[in-house]
Amino acid sequence: MSLRVKVKQEVEFPPVPEGTYTAICYTIADLGMQYNDKFKKLEHKILFIWEIVDDEQRIEIDGEKKRRAISKQYTASFATKSNMYKDIRPWLGREFTQEEQEGSFYVGELLGKPCLLNVSHDTSGEGK
Repeated sequence: MSLRVKVKQEVEFPPVPEGTYTAICYTIADLGMQYNDKFKKLEHKILFIWEIVDDEQRIEIDGEKKRRAISKQYTASFATKSNMYKDIRPWLGREFTQEEQEGSFYVGELLGKPCLLNVSHDTSGEGK
């Protein structure tokens, strides 16, 4: 089987405006081990992607209004200081059990679950 890719002109989409949005998690991807330049070590990474269900945030692509998506990459850790812990614990609405904190929480159960996303804009070190 061959994989054909159609070359299209790149389109810049404006960022989602700051605010709070209802969203649904539709993808959780295991990115495997990734090298972290800042800490000079390999870390297990996971990518979450949410679709914003607010109709006002739809964007027109090829003449059709489509929902916007937002993603965030996490280090696969439920340590209480980790970003994944800080974002997922309120989404669940409860504390993690000791067993879950030690690595047996199945993140796949979050697929299809609604949540509230708080969008804010910051400038990265690369100026984006």
